[in-house]
Amino acid sequence: MSQSLSIPLRLVVGLPADVAKESVPIAAALQELYRRGEFTDVALQCSGQTFLAHRIVLASQSAVFRRGFLRDNGQSQHAITGREEVRLADISNPEAVKLMLDYLYQIDFAWRKCPRTQDIINDVLRLAHSFQLPGLTAEAEQWLVKDVTTGNVLERLKICEEFGLQELTEGILEQLTFNRRALSEVASSPDITQHPKLLQALLQMTAAVPDVDEAKVLKNASPAAGLKVEDLKNDALSPSPSNLKLKEAQIPEDIDLQANIEFPPDLPETKVLVLTGKVASTPYIAKRAKRLAGLTVGEVLKTKNFCDSNDKWRKYRVQDLRYDLRHGFLSLASGHRKYGA
Repeated sequence: MSQSLSIPLRLVVGLPADVAKESVPIAAALQELYRRGEFTDVALQCSGQTFLAHRIVLASQSAVFRRGFLRDNGQSQHAITGREEVRLADISNPEAVKLMLDYLYQIDFAWRKCPRTQDIINDVLRLAHSFQLPGLTAEAEQWLVKDVTTGNVLERLKICEEFGLQELTEGILEQLTFNRRALSEVASSPDITQHPKLLQALLQMTAAVPDVDEAKVLKNASPAAGLKVEDLKNDALSPSPSNLKLKEAQIPEDIDLQANIEFPPDLPETKVLVLTGKVASTPYIAKRAKRLAGLTVGEVLKTKNFCDSNDKWRKYRVQDLRYDLRHGFLSLASGHRKYGA
């Protein structure tokens, strides 16, 4: 008995248009509930103002919030019909709480403008630290780097020190040490004596940078940092006329600038410089490091120069090389190379 073969037929079933509507993404749905204040189960209290939110959102973004919302047995701290209350006693600006919540709900419109005052930024940083929100810290750092001047740079550096913003600190100090006019103005400020740690950091940076009047920094800033100006023998560290920056027209590119240089034991003449992958925040330092990669220590110290932040040509000296090595922009390769190889 033969078997007949059957071929499946395609069936097309239509649905009404309103049945096939796209669902709303969960993030957008939560944002809308947050804006409307619907189905909220936690209230954040700050300076007399209340901000309603959802525990599930806060707990998903912050381990600190999550631990706070749970009992030791894993149950919620509040009754089913009530709201958890979180009092933020150390925060004085309610606007900072609103910014934190907008960040947690991934509402980005509030981040387009810098907060009205520095105090608000400080409170945002406190909230980010308290609730372990590194992304929020990074957002606040973007505000701190805006409109930095010699008038507020000490305040910004103090904030960086308080909240452990090391990378931002290095970026600001880097700008100061390569801008003699700005460094001189900051060093002349009476407020520098109130920040001994910042003074020490400035001196460490200027030690690797030629043509910075280190004695002037110490003169205005000592005794708070425990530094002895008399040990400097008056103005021995001040740059002499022969050490001043030269104009661009006075230093042509890539000539034998320092033929008789003495190479320190830790900087062999034939060692090759390589990029590390770390890029300086200051454009001209990043540019010079890239330009020197692949050359030997002898080649860069004898023949290379660079254009600084004031558009002046300068010799690339041992101090500059030590700066680039110490900050990780360049490193010494393991091998050696002869000139012309």
